[in-house]
Amino acid sequence: MKTTIDLSEQGNIFSDSELKNFKNKNFIYGKNGTGKSTLCELIREQKAEDFDVRIFQGFESVIGENEKLNAVVLGEENKKIQKQVDEKTENVLKAASQKNEKQNILDSLIGVEGIKKNQLLHNFEIAKSEFEQKDREISRFYKESATELTKQFNLGRSYNKNHFEMDIPNSGKLSDEEKEELTKISHENEKKQIFARSLPELKLEDYLTSTNEILHKKVKAKIVIPELENSPENQSFAEKGLQIHEKIDYCVFCGGEVTNKRRGELETYFKADEVLYLQERIEKGISKIDTAIEEIEKVELLEQGQFYSKYSVKELNQHLKDKKQEYVDFLLECKNQLEEKNKNLFEGSNLLELELPENFSAIQTDIDDLIKKNNEFTKNIENNKENSKKRLRLHFVAEKCEEAKHERLQGEKLSLEKKRDEAKKILDKEKNQIFAEKEEIEKQITAENLEIKRLQETIKNPEIIVRKINEKISKSGKHNLELKYIESEKHYQILNSNGSTRKINEISTGEKNIISFLYFIESLNSFDLDTGKPKIIIFDDPMSSNDDTMQYLIISEIEKLYKRKNLYEHFILLTHNSHFYLKVTHNRKNRRDKENAYKVDNFIRMSSDGVSTVFMYLENKDEDFKTQYGSLWKELKFLYDHDKKDFMCNTIRRIIETYMVFNGVPGNKNAESKMLFNTNSHFSEVGDLETDTNGYTREQIIDFLKQYFQQNNAEKHFNNYWKK
Repeated sequence: MKTTIDLSEQGNIFSDSELKNFKNKNFIYGKNGTGKSTLCELIREQKAEDFDVRIFQGFESVIGENEKLNAVVLGEENKKIQKQVDEKTENVLKAASQKNEKQNILDSLIGVEGIKKNQLLHNFEIAKSEFEQKDREISRFYKESATELTKQFNLGRSYNKNHFEMDIPNSGKLSDEEKEELTKISHENEKKQIFARSLPELKLEDYLTSTNEILHKKVKAKIVIPELENSPENQSFAEKGLQIHEKIDYCVFCGGEVTNKRRGELETYFKADEVLYLQERIEKGISKIDTAIEEIEKVELLEQGQFYSKYSVKELNQHLKDKKQEYVDFLLECKNQLEEKNKNLFEGSNLLELELPENFSAIQTDIDDLIKKNNEFTKNIENNKENSKKRLRLHFVAEKCEEAKHERLQGEKLSLEKKRDEAKKILDKEKNQIFAEKEEIEKQITAENLEIKRLQETIKNPEIIVRKINEKISKSGKHNLELKYIESEKHYQILNSNGSTRKINEISTGEKNIISFLYFIESLNSFDLDTGKPKIIIFDDPMSSNDDTMQYLIISEIEKLYKRKNLYEHFILLTHNSHFYLKVTHNRKNRRDKENAYKVDNFIRMSSDGVSTVFMYLENKDEDFKTQYGSLWKELKFLYDHDKKDFMCNTIRRIIETYMVFNGVPGNKNAESKMLFNTNSHFSEVGDLETDTNGYTREQIIDFLKQYFQQNNAEKHFNNYWKK
């Protein structure tokens, strides 16, 4: 099966529109920069659907490294997985760094020692300090005030600043009178119960009625005594004299004789039944009044000593005294009128018009209430005293608060508390946000680690392949390069001859390359990796950075590989190394069947004129070079054909230098041609490679080269390599 590769979309690199007819074996030589790797990718893109395209492009295409574990993974698929693992590991590292940043912020927000405080924490601490300072000021005021109250009220240890604070809402100032009263109550001793007392219940209206009835009465004399008629004074005097002279014959006043006749007349006048009845009634009335007055006067005033100081009896006693006096005055007035009536029994008297005093019922009620309250107070004396002390204490609390301007202090404290709480709210919000972000990062790390674990579990362990790699490396003389599988990490470590682990960064590029090369060779036999499609096996510069020993191992392995039948549909080798090219193609060019190798296999040269690459299909050995030195003459011919004069000069310089070294002849002594050949050959020179800097034609340049060989008696050598 012949395979063609479309190059049309890479016109900036290749001059040809296609690479024609890949054969079973294809050997391509091209300098670096001619597009070998681009060609490999085109083959992969265009043939992957129908072929199992296997490309070896050095260790980077096969080996994945993990410097942290000093380990490698083998295989293109494993490397892809390892790349994903590395990416996720990098994500974990970045996330861990972000987590650390978040933790640092959190530490600065919570004030971890040694971490600079966040401004939000600083703001909160200032607000908190200001609040606490004000709180301490108020607390100190409470404590000092509580101490003062304790001494003043003898409260002992039962009262402290907390009690003072709790008293403030209930505190209130007292008037001086209230203070005095409560002070007295607080010092009161328990008094005896006071028994109820009853005030007289006199119906004064009856006394007034009876008196007026008596006053209204008058009696008629049985006989007429002219000197007594219409003269109450004479009547009284005569009646008195009758009583005095009842058994005396002579008057004690005038000494005149008291005759029986006179005595008889007066007795008839004064001792008539009506007169006696009226007199008796007057006497009874006066007696009742006297009894009532006596009863009234017996009413005692309340004794203040029986009552607690809060219950003053002064006003009630005054009412009682006034009421007693009203009663006595009323009764005395009735008595006086009766006494006057007794002197004038034979004439009617004017009726009394007196205002009746109110009875004792109101005062009795007041006394009963006062006694009841006093007795109730006695029953609750201790509570009353405690309440008095409490009210006095609350008065003191109010006074202290007023002195200290407590209300203003509380207002300031409340303002500072709000400021503190707001600062804390802002701080907590920031902490919660950072913490949430940190948690989200931790979830991301957990998820990435789980995915890393999953990916690592998909990494295949090519145990048989690795055993063969170790055998081949050991046989090649490399005893410090052995692969060991680490199950826990799904990786391989590289061991020294003594079994110690070699660090990845201490393994040379050549050593990595030979491991990956051998893995690639052996993986071609793996059933696990076989897709069932015909294979295209491509080696893209497999000889990169290998020591001499490994070069021969690689050449040997490639020769074994391309000799195998039915392993592949197309074998393609691309290289820039002329020595390697000659070695690896030697057996293919020198066939035992004497057939033209260039007809059986593809030998292709990729040559660049500095702008694009041309594919040259070699048809015989004369078109190919036989040595590295010969490849320089082939390159010079290509540049000559494309009129690339500046590039020609550089290649000529390398031809002359190689000829000098191998033949021991002197260098170019022609100053003109020497300067010409060194044009654009050193990094110190800066110029446009497309600019014609020498002014010579390509024929003149070749003539300068010919002159050099003529000078060294080697014109035949020149003619042998330069055949137009």
